[in-house]
Amino acid sequence: MIFDDFEHRDNSRYKISGYALGNGWVTAEQHKSGKYSFKLNYDLANKKWTRRFNGTVNVNTTFKDSKGKNIKNIYTSLGKPSKMGMWVYGDGKAPWLRAVIKDASGKEHTVNFAQRINWKGWRYLTATLPKEINSSVELSSIYLVETNKKSNLKGFIYLDDVTFIY
Repeated sequence: MIFDDFEHRDNSRYKISGYALGNGWVTAEQHKSGKYSFKLNYDLANKKWTRRFNGTVNVNTTFKDSKGKNIKNIYTSLGKPSKMGMWVYGDGKAPWLRAVIKDASGKEHTVNFAQRINWKGWRYLTATLPKEINSSVELSSIYLVETNKKSNLKGFIYLDDVTFIY
């Protein structure tokens, strides 16, 4: 089940955060299918990353209202998926790609797509969801993380056709 193909072109669905500098938006520059994908830029050379923590660039899909209460997440599975998948366009050097999902009880789980995006062009990636999840899940974020605190890489990836697999 594709739950985001970015054809809506609605950048307000995403908030970029993290310890490293980054930004992202829906774009027509590259796409695997349709006309649009999501471009995520990362900058591990910037001064914002103090290198005390791992360098992360998060694409958040769970938002809070002005009182700090979570707003309904539109990225919720129908039933219990076994995997998540997405098309990723690599720049040949991007860091670790992961996602955070939340089960029906509110427990967060981290899933891994690729420890390093060391290819150029499109590749389909999947991440197996933990077996103990017995319910629908929400996508909280997709993120890049660099654990090498000496890294000064800058670059981008594109995401397309993010799916839950049953």
